[in-house]
Amino acid sequence: MADIYLNSGEIHSMDSLQKVINHISPLSAQSMNDFLCVWKHWNVPKDFVLLKENTVADYIYFLNKGTARIYYYKNGKEITEWLALDS
Repeated sequence: MADIYLNSGEIHSMDSLQKVINHISPLSAQSMNDFLCVWKHWNVPKDFVLLKENTVADYIYFLNKGTARIYYYKNGKEITEWLALDS
């Protein structure tokens, strides 16, 4: 099972998420607090599909524990484009 963060609700492992956010774009304490107030902890089972082909994401995800993969099909074969590891 992987831990995924969605943008609505409570936050778990706040330190990890804050570090990632500040690495991407440092925020003031107030902006960080406002941002974290809209995040929610979400557990998903192995092989859960976060985004299906030809759709647009409605959320931003933060992988706390587990592995995620972006892949596509080419000539009938699965091609792995990218892997996301813990944090």
